[in-house]
Amino acid sequence: MTTWLAGAVDGARLFLWDEQADSPRHIALEGADAQTLMARELATTGAERAVLAAADGPARHIPCKATATTEGPAQQIRLLPKLVQNHPPVTAHPREVALIAGLLKAQPQFDGVIAMTGETTLWAQISAEEVVSVTRSATGRLFAAFGGGAPLPPDAEFDDALSETRARPERLMRALATPALSRQALLGSLIGAELSDTRPWWLGQRVLTFGPFAQALTHALAQQGAAATEGAADHALRAGLLSAFD
Repeated sequence: MTTWLAGAVDGARLFLWDEQADSPRHIALEGADAQTLMARELATTGAERAVLAAADGPARHIPCKATATTEGPAQQIRLLPKLVQNHPPVTAHPREVALIAGLLKAQPQFDGVIAMTGETTLWAQISAEEVVSVTRSATGRLFAAFGGGAPLPPDAEFDDALSETRARPERLMRALATPALSRQALLGSLIGAELSDTRPWWLGQRVLTFGPFAQALTHALAQQGAAATEGAADHALRAGLLSAFD
C-alpha cells in the first residue's frame, strides 16, 4: 500500500512519485489545479500524506534554507515554498527549491553553485546550507525560439561559437542573424553569452548542473576551467521532495 505521494509541477505536467516506484508518473494538468489533482491521487491511492512543489507554494525570502514546508488546504499535503530575491528580483520556483533541497540532503556541506537548466536557467549560490543569491538566464527559451529543438552533445561547432561569444558577447545578435546557423552553433553562442553574464556565479566556484542543457553547460564551464559536474535531476528532485517528511 502507498503511504506517501510526492509531486512536482513542470510546465503543464505533474511529476508524481510514490514509494512503489523510483521513476515518476507524468500527469497532464490540462488546466487543473495541482493541489486538486494531488488530493484526488491521495483519495485514489489511500496514501496518508503528500508533498507538492507547485507554483502556488508559499514564499520565503532569500537568503534562507530550501527545506521548510507549510500545510496546504488539504492537511495531508505539504507545500514546498518558492524563494524570492528582491534585488535583483528573481524567484526560485518550488520545483527548483525541491531540487536544491535534494542536493543538500545528500551533500549538506556543499558550498558552491547549482545551475538548473530548462526553459530558463536558474543559478543559485549555496553557502552554509542556505540559498544566498540567485540569477536567471533565458538560454533555453531563446534556443527554442530559434528552432533549436532538443540539445545535442557539444561538438567543434559548439566550441567555436562558445569561444567567439565568450570573447565578444556583444556580437551575439550578429551570430543569431547568421544564415543557416547550426543548432550546435546556436547553443554554443547562447551559452557563451550566458557564461559572460553569469561569470560572478561560476568563476572559482564548484558548480553542479541539472536538466536538459546540463551536458552542454558542463562542457562549456570546463572549457573555462571551472569545476563543473552534471547531476541527476530526477534523483535530486525526488530526494528534495521527500525531505519535507523529515
